[in-house]
Amino acid sequence: MTGNLRAAGGGAPFLTVRAIGIPLLACGLVTLAGIALRDTLLQVNIVLLYLLLVLAITVFVGKNAGILASLLSVLLYDVFLVPPYHSVTVHDPEHALTFVMMLIVSLIASHLTEGLGHQRALAEARARQANLLREMSVALAAAADLAAVVRAGAGHVAMMCGGRAIVLVPSADGELRAAGSHPEGLQASYAMLRIASALMARPAQGTGAHVASAGLYYFGLDAPAAIRGVLVVGPQDFSAPVPPDSEGILHTAAAQLALALERVHLADLAAASAVAIKVERFRNSVLSSVSHDLRTPITAIAGLAANLMEGGDGHQRELAASIHDVAVRMNGVIANLLDQARFSQDGIQLAKDWYMADEVIGSAIALQSAALGRFAVSVDVLGEQQLAEFDAVLIERTLCNLLDNAVRHALGASWIRIQARFRSRCLVLVVEDDGCGLPQHLLGDAPHEPDETHAPSLRSDRSSGLGLRLCRTIIEAHDGKVRIRNRLRGGSRVLFFLPLSPPPEC
Repeated sequence: MTGNLRAAGGGAPFLTVRAIGIPLLACGLVTLAGIALRDTLLQVNIVLLYLLLVLAITVFVGKNAGILASLLSVLLYDVFLVPPYHSVTVHDPEHALTFVMMLIVSLIASHLTEGLGHQRALAEARARQANLLREMSVALAAAADLAAVVRAGAGHVAMMCGGRAIVLVPSADGELRAAGSHPEGLQASYAMLRIASALMARPAQGTGAHVASAGLYYFGLDAPAAIRGVLVVGPQDFSAPVPPDSEGILHTAAAQLALALERVHLADLAAASAVAIKVERFRNSVLSSVSHDLRTPITAIAGLAANLMEGGDGHQRELAASIHDVAVRMNGVIANLLDQARFSQDGIQLAKDWYMADEVIGSAIALQSAALGRFAVSVDVLGEQQLAEFDAVLIERTLCNLLDNAVRHALGASWIRIQARFRSRCLVLVVEDDGCGLPQHLLGDAPHEPDETHAPSLRSDRSSGLGLRLCRTIIEAHDGKVRIRNRLRGGSRVLFFLPLSPPPEC
């Protein structure tokens, strides 16, 4: 590798003015000296002068100039220094042999000298490459983030090949982008990104593959765990591809860059994991405080209010009943909040078994019987009832949450209806009322966080959203779906779809 991206067939001309002029001038001077000293020096010494001249021209001018000097030396020696002078005719066969040997020795010496020069230049180029690789390793080891690694890698690769380079890495959304590339590097184009994306899509091979297109070379950055990006290399003027002797050093550089990107990725994962652990500890601390420091006094308030309800006049009993109702309600909200946090953190461990749907519905109604006193509650089972596999405690909790929402928030409601619809592949549980309906931000396939831009709710407050989110979490843990709608004639309708499995054989 010469240090520059040269054209494969676009090298220097065979002979330049310098490669012609210097051999002509030098051979002419040696010939004049030989003419002046031909009666003094032996012929063999004059031949050695020509050989020395050919070696010097080969070393300092080049192989082509050395070949020209060899031919000129034989010709001038024959014409001016071998009798008959000023003629190419050779009378003595020994002189002809001298000419042939002189030409052969000159050509061999010229070739060997040029080869030594080439090997020296190659050794110097490889030494420069090794030094650049060492400097690249040091720079990559010192880089602390992705941008620094990419910038150091692209800069050193550009110096290695005498061209330009860019490093494309996947962003958070999976799209390739240039992160911290060298300021004088290549600019990412649509075609470049398309080819690089195709290279990224291949299976990791451990050794980075490369492809060439439109004068650019693409090297996959294959790390041990995954492909971390693509190194794109191109010449300065886009007039020639990377020479074959550059590919080996670029593969080595790409391997170093891939390992550096892998190190940065693992460091980012470690940092994110440390932050997640701190957040988890903080959340556990908050949840523990909420569970103990809030539920304990609320339970005490509910108990004291229950005691006050047993004595006192009518007004005091009414106030005590209101306090008891609010305390029980707050306790339920906190329980929902803690359950939602626990399910989000650890997931839901289902204790599935085979149950009759009407039994679970009846149990939920019995638990909420005190609050359902002013409502007409009806239960319908549509279709052929069969055993269903689910976690009865959690499904009962879901129905209790819906009934509690209807009691506390469905203003103007007079009845609540629960239906169990058995279909071929699923059980549909429906809870509906004839109240004021649900606010818009809770409707759809799943409830989400309220937005200040929503219209004011007709319900007494927005706390029903937490209960609905908890219900959704439970149903999705059963591989089911949730649909929340408002009835056309007023009121709300919540539908749960639970998959049915074939019941066990008796």
